[in-house]
Amino acid sequence: MQKKGTLSGFYKSGVISEDAIDVLDVEYLAQISIGRQRFIVSLDTGSSDFWIPDISCSVCSKQHRFNASRSLHYVENGQKWAIQYGLGNAQGFLGNDTLYIFGENSTRLDIPKTIFGQATFIDPHFQEAGFDGMLGLAFPSLSQFQALPPIYNAFQQGLLDEPIFTVYLQKRGNLNDVPGGVFTYGGLDTEHCSTEIDYHPLSRSTYYQFTIDSVSFSGGTTGVGISGPWETISDTGTSFMYGPTKIVTQFAKMVGATLNE
Repeated sequence: MQKKGTLSGFYKSGVISEDAIDVLDVEYLAQISIGRQRFIVSLDTGSSDFWIPDISCSVCSKQHRFNASRSLHYVENGQKWAIQYGLGNAQGFLGNDTLYIFGENSTRLDIPKTIFGQATFIDPHFQEAGFDGMLGLAFPSLSQFQALPPIYNAFQQGLLDEPIFTVYLQKRGNLNDVPGGVFTYGGLDTEHCSTEIDYHPLSRSTYYQFTIDSVSFSGGTTGVGISGPWETISDTGTSFMYGPTKIVTQFAKMVGATLNE
């Protein structure tokens, strides 16, 4: 078998599965390493850039911080960046290094020449978030760095079998830092998901954006619903279903919910 990438331990034919860390069913995180330094990152299909705090970040005292002098493969870039998320923002400069993704059964995927952000500032939301940085899984067209996201980079370098990844998230309830799902890169997660894929066309290739025609709720003896269409995204970095106030108010009314202020 011809190897498609550098994996330590058991080589899985260009497919690697990474355990997710469930934080109260609100955050799904993973441990990665870059420059031989380990970090906890949010795995985010709602963004495309990978960043972690830099050693120069004075407000990042609760996070692990990247020290370029400890890396064997670091290449300075220096380009400035700033990203505004739905909640929170960060800014800093770019670097280039080898990213390591840790899989099951002691496997590891090495992705050389990964462009990443070294944050010199993160706002209070990220300071208290319980993770170090973000690893974006959306399309390159959404990248504020104008760089290939790590998983796209891995496939382009021939490290993965297929240009797909599978997300399996568990509901663990009021538990903190427990195993809570699997992200599988380069193939399907046939252990937790169906072996068949039901494809749905995307309306834009930035986020994973698609059109939904209606939403319905079932319960009791009858079901209720509301017709669209609406544009929506599938976002592993967002904890809730949300939308325009008018539509969400209609949803709440149909299911008998009241606003908790």
